[in-house]
Amino acid sequence: MTKQIKKLFTLLVFICFTVSFTQAQIVINELSYNPSTTQGNDSDCEFIEIYNSGAAAVDISGYSFDDPVFTFPAGTSIAAGEYILVTDGPGTFTTACIWANPVPAGTQIFQWGTGNLGNTGESVALFDAAMMQVDSVAYADALCGADGDGNSLQYTGTGDNVDCNTGNWIANTPTPGTTNSLTLTCEITSVSVSSLACTGADFTFVVDFSVTNGSGAYEVYDATNMTMLAAGMASPISVVMGGNISTAPIDIVVRDQNDLTCASVAITVTPFDCSFVPSCPAAGSLVVTEIMANPAVPDASGEYVEILNTSAAPIDLQGFFLTDNGTNSHYIPSSVIVPAGGYVVLAASGDSGTNGGFTADYVYNYTDFALSTADEVILECGATVIDAVYYDSVLGFPVPSSASLSLDPAFLNAADNDSGANWCFSPSSTLTVAGSGTPGAANATCQTATCANPGDLIVTEIMHNPTFVTDANGEYFEVYNTTGADIDMFGYTLKDDGTNNVLIASSVIVPAGGYAVLGKSDNMATNGGIAVDYAYGADYQLAGGTSGDEIVIECDGVVIDSVDYSTTLNFPSGNGTSLSLDPNSFNETDNDNPANWCESTTLLGNATDFGTPGAANDACTVVGGCEAILTMTGAVPSATYQASNLITTSGVTTVGATETVIFDATNCVELNADFEVILGAEFDAIIGGCTPRLEDTKEK
Repeated sequence: MTKQIKKLFTLLVFICFTVSFTQAQIVINELSYNPSTTQGNDSDCEFIEIYNSGAAAVDISGYSFDDPVFTFPAGTSIAAGEYILVTDGPGTFTTACIWANPVPAGTQIFQWGTGNLGNTGESVALFDAAMMQVDSVAYADALCGADGDGNSLQYTGTGDNVDCNTGNWIANTPTPGTTNSLTLTCEITSVSVSSLACTGADFTFVVDFSVTNGSGAYEVYDATNMTMLAAGMASPISVVMGGNISTAPIDIVVRDQNDLTCASVAITVTPFDCSFVPSCPAAGSLVVTEIMANPAVPDASGEYVEILNTSAAPIDLQGFFLTDNGTNSHYIPSSVIVPAGGYVVLAASGDSGTNGGFTADYVYNYTDFALSTADEVILECGATVIDAVYYDSVLGFPVPSSASLSLDPAFLNAADNDSGANWCFSPSSTLTVAGSGTPGAANATCQTATCANPGDLIVTEIMHNPTFVTDANGEYFEVYNTTGADIDMFGYTLKDDGTNNVLIASSVIVPAGGYAVLGKSDNMATNGGIAVDYAYGADYQLAGGTSGDEIVIECDGVVIDSVDYSTTLNFPSGNGTSLSLDPNSFNETDNDNPANWCESTTLLGNATDFGTPGAANDACTVVGGCEAILTMTGAVPSATYQASNLITTSGVTTVGATETVIFDATNCVELNADFEVILGAEFDAIIGGCTPRLEDTKEK
């Protein structure tokens, strides 16, 4: 080989090596492909970071990404150790995006053109000016993390970076424009304990927790006695403590076995004395007599079970289990005495300020024992089932709704309480909230609904949007008894065409020819000063506006009355005023017609809203009786009529093909010249010296 050829070959090798080395200096170093909502939106806060890991600056003019599409402009250089950002919105990247590690001043930030970083994953490639690939990385949200959780994907700087799943990338707090945060902070939070029980002579419980950046090996540690109780690779971890242990409270923590400094805050657990042997009474000596499965307050506050001792001696429930036929199970570790012939209330909460106003004799862990609308209540002692109630509508039990299920006092035994026919909604109440129940007291005799005939009760007034108080406090509607005898609405159901479904669980007498008011709340201090005869609570809502709503009153599946109201059906809007049925239309047919409804004009006692709850309604006819119905008939050329003629008589007027209608401009109001009517439709017209109601001036 000649010297000239050798020199040329050496030069080519040097050039190729130099280009290759220069390319290797530039790496894709960080990706934020799905920022968290607290950091900002994708269009502002997604970014790609490149880094020069070499010892010299590199001219990256003409370098480009294929997706998102971007080419670095001429004259762009990246210094040794410098970071450059390419984003979707450089103008807002440092102002609209919230970064725990702020972008350093002077950082070069460029905006890509089209495309973005896919939230589910893709491959990002960087090319030099000759379209030779400089670097690339593939990511997938399911494998790599950093998917909307506040983290970004960050290259560790060692090993292959082509795939985020190689272990050379981590998900951590974003560091746009600066050194990656490669030290992961382990955190163990949200520790909770459930399913405390005795399994034979062993005390057992389950620990749930959340972990971030853990090693995958965790332990439950008794910090009081400095003993590891159990270990596992993830939440939850089950703990078994042997018999004959102390019942003194212990503090437990969850910690990472490979980093003991990563530990949760301590929570206290009080072990059960599982060596205790309960004194089990005969089956049937304790009877479940009341079940509150769907209270008016939150379930975790208001659920309870009442138990009656039918024997002549007191019975201690210590060591008993309260269970269902599934996974619910609660061990009663302490003494709970049920007096002879007396009651105890086992409840999810002992706070009478939030549970509905009753006193609980024993509070169980709601996570261990929660009641549903169809469930089982089973009381066990050792291997003996003392009593069990399987309640379900298919078995003839009422469906729980704000009222407790109450066993009729004629059937207070463990055989008769199996039959749904012997249960009813509690007919009386000692609670301080909507619904009914008598926890800890004798049950009232079950009543059955006495159903009126359709049309005997009608809806006559609807307040769906009070302004003096919130809807949650001030909604109400009024019913009227069209018959000559009192009607009791006990056992009736209030419904709509959707999910609203409330049973009236106590007596509500609607006097002959009189009214009853049913509302969200009967507290006059908070409901706008309305005297409500029955409070149906949060399970029934009255919507308004164009969507409107329906009020359906049923008894034993028979509709007694219903009203479907909305502004699209030409009912009044009723903002701060009740919808009022004209007194001349008090029947179940006429109250379906929106023309017979208007807004109340009587000011309520709160001096803000209008309505007449429990009293005679305002008349909807205009003073002077000057309301007329005008019917468009005949072949007409257009739906728009020019104002020309006057209405001077009441009654039905036929409008010919070229005639139009206006109000009397002197005494009432003139319609706009471009007023449109629906061909062949009816609409209200006001005539002869009166002030028209708002709805009378609208196109109908």
